[in-house]
Amino acid sequence: MKIIVMVILVASLTGCASPSILTSKEDGPALIPVNQSTTGIAAADRLYSEGEQLRQQGQLAAAAEHFERGLRIAPRSAALYLGLSRVHLAEGHSDKAQQMAQRSLSLNPGGDSQQHKNWRIGALEVVAQAKSLAGDLEGSAVARKQINKLTGANE
Repeated sequence: MKIIVMVILVASLTGCASPSILTSKEDGPALIPVNQSTTGIAAADRLYSEGEQLRQQGQLAAAAEHFERGLRIAPRSAALYLGLSRVHLAEGHSDKAQQMAQRSLSLNPGGDSQQHKNWRIGALEVVAQAKSLAGDLEGSAVARKQINKLTGANE
């Protein structure tokens, strides 16, 4: 009996150690591993996580408020700018969405790790969608080509 309880306990704890915070399907790949700080500051990380949850629940004004508060604490956080860009995109504010996504791209260290690639893909996806929303189909196509280059997809 003790062995069964132990196996169940280990299995449940293993499930708690999920490798990443999942984003909604339209956002592309998961971006942030749970055990890694997104901003380097615990309070800003918490605001990012809460903002993402609110955004995914459709509470856009509250999500934007969380991301903006986080940016006051960690003004060079690529994650917070990406979250805010997604809120602006969902609200239909293509100019603001592009601006925040471009800021996220400029702050992202751009390493070769899969996390950095995923981050860039997420930001470029916002740029592509925002340009399309604004009627800039050529600009959207350029962003999609950059995404394809990062993912290795055929153009």
